[in-house]
Amino acid sequence: MKIYYFITCLLLLSMQSVIAQDYSMYGEEGVFMYTQPNAKAEAMGGGMATTYGSPFSATYNPAASSLVTGLNIEASHFNPYLIGDNRPHYEAYGISYNTQKYGAIAFNASHYSEGSEMQRTIRDSSGYGYKTLYTYTPNQTLYTFNYSYNYNDFCIGVNLDYYENQFFQKNNSTFFVDLGMLKKLDFSSNKNKQSVLFGISLTNISKTKLEMKTDAVAQSGKSEYSLGKYSIPSFLRAGASYEFQTGAKVADLNLFKMTYSINYRNVVNLDNTYALQLGSEFSFFEILQLRIGYLWDKSSQNLTESYSDKYSDLTYGAGILFPISRLYNIKYPIEFHLDYSLISDFAQSGSFNLNPKNILSGSLKIGI
Repeated sequence: MKIYYFITCLLLLSMQSVIAQDYSMYGEEGVFMYTQPNAKAEAMGGGMATTYGSPFSATYNPAASSLVTGLNIEASHFNPYLIGDNRPHYEAYGISYNTQKYGAIAFNASHYSEGSEMQRTIRDSSGYGYKTLYTYTPNQTLYTFNYSYNYNDFCIGVNLDYYENQFFQKNNSTFFVDLGMLKKLDFSSNKNKQSVLFGISLTNISKTKLEMKTDAVAQSGKSEYSLGKYSIPSFLRAGASYEFQTGAKVADLNLFKMTYSINYRNVVNLDNTYALQLGSEFSFFEILQLRIGYLWDKSSQNLTESYSDKYSDLTYGAGILFPISRLYNIKYPIEFHLDYSLISDFAQSGSFNLNPKNILSGSLKIGI
């Protein structure tokens, strides 16, 4: 298996080296760059290339879904304020199922909206004023279909992504492909469980570009025109994580578990854009999880004047697990997780208004 691990890493690295640096950030930042699909990811520095436990794991590494057991359903909501606000918001929904024998499948849908309506106007018949043709809300949606397989703790996975970007009344869309790999090393003993994960993934290996079209003004005599083709961002993610769980139990609940992760992220088709992401999670009696992380981000384009080209900050959050099956003596293992994270907003887009962001995620796990 070592040779497969080496070949996969080499293949992904060689793919990223030939991807042209031609990403220009044409409105895709909301769904790709500055939001995470769940609160756990945000709280752990935004990096989950080598952590698992959620249908959204496939977003960071397509191979990670093979380590998620049973049936999992998750939903996430992101907003400067949790309710009653029309500012930019982000929702994500995911479902995964691991057959063990034939691999794992997952489906995720992420939707980002600018929140506020915009107007499409043209000059009126007088030639001096303007009239409103219609109003619209810019938004983007990303659908991810995932398959992964685990062979002796060597995991490989692939995503087929479908991306939509609504610009004026035109819904521009395209497909692209992601690949990922994980290797798990188990050091468990009779007293405790220990494991190390190494992972690497590359999104948009197909080097897909999206043609942005818009409706033409009435005077042009055309129904639409093209603004050109723009590359979908291609992320190289690589990292490692360490997990320790004590064998001690209280009322059939594991006493303590901790996880540390380190991730490197690079937008390979955008020059000089990379990040270092550190994360940690501490779980007590399986019920309470406390998380803290650190994000160091280097970006080269689209920065607001109030920020330099480097950004760093602590991230944090918490989670609560409800062991439903153990509380109500249900045959099949059923758990519900509720996770929350509050982080400062450094998203390099004026539409975010530079306010703190609330992320709330809920997930249901059924052991079937």
